[in-house]
Amino acid sequence: MELITMDIGLLIWTLLSLSSFVLFLIALIGLLRNRHWPDTTTKLMWAIIIIFVPTIGPVLYLIIGKKQNRVSTQ
Repeated sequence: MELITMDIGLLIWTLLSLSSFVLFLIALIGLLRNRHWPDTTTKLMWAIIIIFVPTIGPVLYLIIGKKQNRVSTQ
């Protein structure tokens, strides 16, 4: 009977890992599809942050990077 039930801790870690990976993909694809950055250095910096800072990097890009991009294109 234990083979059928899943431990709640495993379920929570799986959902957190999956959501972190989806957030990573959303941020990286959004960065790569964005063509309005003034220079490639800023885009490269954000790519490094998204890739090497696992969960916080994509969140920072989605909060700060998108706002920074809107300000620079106006």
